[in-house]
Amino acid sequence: MSSALQFANQIANFEFKARNKLNETVQNTLLQAGKFAVYASPVDTGTFAASWNISNNTPDPKITPGWNPRNSKKTDFLPGGRATGLVPSFVDTRLRNSAASLQAGGVAYLTNNTPYAPYVESGSKTTEAQYIVRRIQSALRGWAITSAMQAPA
Repeated sequence: MSSALQFANQIANFEFKARNKLNETVQNTLLQAGKFAVYASPVDTGTFAASWNISNNTPDPKITPGWNPRNSKKTDFLPGGRATGLVPSFVDTRLRNSAASLQAGGVAYLTNNTPYAPYVESGSKTTEAQYIVRRIQSALRGWAITSAMQAPA
């Protein structure tokens, strides 16, 4: 095999590995953001926490009926109605499957389409603002750096 062909194969192999590492970094970062959103969500019926969606190139309009905290183990929730670090398995599976479709260079969305999402995020006269999206925005760069460092070479 000629040295030019070997060099071309090395470049193609490098490009393949780099693209995979970038895709894995994007996927892991958005998955972490999605799990944080679920974890940071106040829980009453569970619909708000369960309705966080990750999508590729277009916002996901779904609202997911929640897991009911009254039917869950007490250890799944912290005082004040917040979920523990354990994301309910059906939400975790959906977020993982959605994140797996993300590609570097595309547009990824993390959405919550419940009608009261703006009030949870920004507050109202009767509810305190949770600033979930703002907190995610603040943490994204760190999550991306950590994901990139953990991705296989």
